[in-house]
Amino acid sequence: MALGIKEPAEKQKFFQELSKSLDAFPEDFCRHKVLPQLLTAFEFGNAGAVVLTPLFKVGKFLSAEEYQHKIIPVVVKMFSSTDRAMRIRLLQQVGPPPASMLVHPRQTPPWLLGRHLPWLHRDPRNPTPEQMEQFIQYLDEPTVNTQIFPHVVHGFLDTNPAIREQTVKSMLLLAPKLSETNLNVELMKHFARLQAKDEQGPIRCNTTVCLGKIGSYLSASTRHRVLTSAFSRATKDPFAPSRVAGVLGFAATHNLYSMNDCAHKILPVLCGLTVDPEKSVRDQAFKAIRSFLSKLESVSEDPTQLEEVEKDVHAASSPGMGGAAASWAGWAVTGVSSLTSKLIRAHPTTAPTESNVPQRPTPEVAPFPEQPLPCPKSPLKAQ
Repeated sequence: MALGIKEPAEKQKFFQELSKSLDAFPEDFCRHKVLPQLLTAFEFGNAGAVVLTPLFKVGKFLSAEEYQHKIIPVVVKMFSSTDRAMRIRLLQQVGPPPASMLVHPRQTPPWLLGRHLPWLHRDPRNPTPEQMEQFIQYLDEPTVNTQIFPHVVHGFLDTNPAIREQTVKSMLLLAPKLSETNLNVELMKHFARLQAKDEQGPIRCNTTVCLGKIGSYLSASTRHRVLTSAFSRATKDPFAPSRVAGVLGFAATHNLYSMNDCAHKILPVLCGLTVDPEKSVRDQAFKAIRSFLSKLESVSEDPTQLEEVEKDVHAASSPGMGGAAASWAGWAVTGVSSLTSKLIRAHPTTAPTESNVPQRPTPEVAPFPEQPLPCPKSPLKAQ
């Protein structure tokens, strides 16, 4: 492999072809011949992020110890890169959720039908979601919090919308490994700013989507302080998908609100959306209202149910509490991420105001998109 003398375009083409051919190579050949060359190409050949796909493919042949020793240092080093093209490529590879959460055409909301869904047509140069899951599992919490998150967080402030978008998406997989301070303070600070002030509607929408998906990981005090106000703000966003995301956000996290909050904070917001100009918003609001009213009525009929209904309200953060958010977030993230470019170019939106919408997950409520709305195409090209 005389990669050192190849032009950048030739290197990229070589690694793309290599990735396609690796499945035909013997395991030992991949581990002992291909892997060292990939590591050398990255370290000394300026190969950049293009080596990630074949690197992850070879990584499946390594033991946990070998993976930690040989693959993870490369990934950590890439996260610290100041090369924006490399950063966006790396974030694109971290962001996608598991394939099982992809939205099928029959699940796609009416306002998304007929629109291209980029996340459903993956770039063959990028690792599959399964490879991403494998990569994430080898990142321990200290590494994520001290060597990766401090670099990734700069993406929230980037002037390039594509980088901000991918940074938000990457939180879907990184959030479970964040420390209490990084998750409940640092990340929430950036989410609040993006949701309230970002000029791109899809980014505001995706922020709401991601917040709903990671809500169960937040501490009880943070959930109480952040969720209701954040989803309420989303329901007043001028970008219609953001308002829908706010309603579905309440639905996905319905078990995290007290009966008092449901009656005094959430239902009033939902009722205001019953006269929203967009029918998709009105439809979801009516379904959410019925769900919350049913919940309140059941407790009214049998007050002994109150303790059971509110068992998660003050519970410590727990991944298991996110079950309801799985289907919800599936709709929100996927649908949102695809319709962006066209919507942004045609209808630039201003920063949102505040709002609130409750809803609990029921079969009636459309599943939340798996991926966030796509932002305008970045002028950057992956190296």
